[in-house]
Amino acid sequence: MFVEVSDEVAEVMVQSVREMYNYDRRTRYHKAFYFLDAFDWTEKYALEHSPSAEEIILLKEEQAAHEKLLAMLDEALSIITPMQARRVKGYYIRGLDFTQIAKEEGVDKSVVNRSVHRGLKCMREFYSCQQTE
Repeated sequence: MFVEVSDEVAEVMVQSVREMYNYDRRTRYHKAFYFLDAFDWTEKYALEHSPSAEEIILLKEEQAAHEKLLAMLDEALSIITPMQARRVKGYYIRGLDFTQIAKEEGVDKSVVNRSVHRGLKCMREFYSCQQTE
């Protein structure tokens, strides 16, 4: 059975069908049509990728050691010269490269490079002495 309609009504009907199709497509795109237990691999994946009790303990120990080193950072920076400390902070904390630091201070890049590496060497010695105590 066919019914004749005007062109305007036909356009509205076509537009309506198009909008319903687009709505359904968007809904399917943004919804998950499955359950997590629908696949065999989901439980296995979750069990394999969750940390064990031993891994959690090791992670906490590593975090504690890292926090201890960070707490000692100010003390370690105080044992090197102020210029070395400023350059080490610029390179590692502010993220500047040796060329940028050299340009700021009006010196050669190699001077900044040596200064940072000597400062790090002194800081390593400080940390190694602190850890043996």
